[in-house]
Formats: sequence, C-alpha cells, structure tokens
Amino acid sequence: MLRAGIATVSLLLAACGPKDPARLSTGEELYQYYCLSCHQERNLGPHLERLPHDTRPPQPHELVLMMRHDYDNPSLHPDIRLPQLSAEQADALAQYAYKLSIQGN
Repeated sequence: MLRAGIATVSLLLAACGPKDPARLSTGEELYQYYCLSCHQERNLGPHLERLPHDTRPPQPHELVLMMRHDYDNPSLHPDIRLPQLSAEQADALAQYAYKLSIQGN
C-alpha cells in the first residue's frame, strides 16, 4: 500500500514539473520551449509581431534545413541548430513559426 502511494505521488510530481522537450509535439509548445525567449530578447515580440517589414521571413523548409541540417543563412535567421528535434517536431515548429511571421506582418 505504501509503495502504491509513493508511486502515485511520484507520478503526480513528475507531471507538474517541466516538460521533457523530446515529448513536445505541437509547433506552439516547441516554439515556446526553444524560440520564445530569444525572440523576445531580440525585440521581435513573443509572436514575431515586431519582425522588421523589410525582411523576408524564412520559409518552413528553410527553417527545417537550418534546425536539422546545419544550413547556415544568417541573413534569414541566426544560428538555430536543433539537431535533437525529430523530423516531425522540426516541421511542426517551422510551420508554426512561419505562420506567426506572416501573421505579424
């Protein structure tokens, strides 16, 4: 009985802690985990609403290349190497970020 109680409490505490980035799946979750703080620090706005109007936002496929395959194009985006992302995570994040960038401008 005591073991079951300890196991239940452990599971509840684990669920309240920070999310494991490997388990994040939506573009919004991934953006909040990997991108939001830097975009705010660079004064682009949390949802890229202050992205300069004279810059072309990177296309989703370009973001995936930068994140997963070390494609370097600083004129589109500073270094965003995230090789730990699965192909599905990278695609979800790229699609979400692109959607934000075109909505903000």
